[in-house]
Amino acid sequence: MHKTYARKMSELHLVMFPFFAFGHISPFVELSNKLSSYPGIKISFLAASASVSRIETMLNPTPTKVIPLTLPHVDGLPQGVENTFDTSPATHELLKVALDLMQPQIKTLLTNLKPSFVFFDFAQWWLPEIASELGIKTIHFSVFTAICRALVTRWFNHDTLPTIEEMKKPPRETKCRAVVISFICTF
Repeated sequence: MHKTYARKMSELHLVMFPFFAFGHISPFVELSNKLSSYPGIKISFLAASASVSRIETMLNPTPTKVIPLTLPHVDGLPQGVENTFDTSPATHELLKVALDLMQPQIKTLLTNLKPSFVFFDFAQWWLPEIASELGIKTIHFSVFTAICRALVTRWFNHDTLPTIEEMKKPPRETKCRAVVISFICTF
């Protein structure tokens, strides 16, 4: 085997890019901790500047590097607000707007980091296209459980929301079972 190919095969650089909410950040940290326990895996973790120190305390003592991101100004989003903990539910959507405005910053970072894969969350709908342009593979890491996904899918398959009693019953539709199976199989 060629030396360069063997070296590349022994090094795997992953980028973690969760949404700016600790309910999303924590599962990404857990995944990072698990993956970084394997030899040859390097992880870069993208996070809003204000969250970096907290994330660093959650990570295993490995060479995972937390990279601070600069959130752009968004009208209506208070200065210094960089995660959902620091704001009200009414302004959570503005964090998504800030995230969307970060596309050039993320593209530059990915160009410089040259990772093998980027794990991304629900809000970065634009990331696969940017990564593809750079020859980087993406993995959507959903922090929602399979059953939650199945129930939500079930809601969208009907004109009216199910009652609480209907929600207590297991889904009969094969579509819902397929969602659960495909979700489990992807991880």
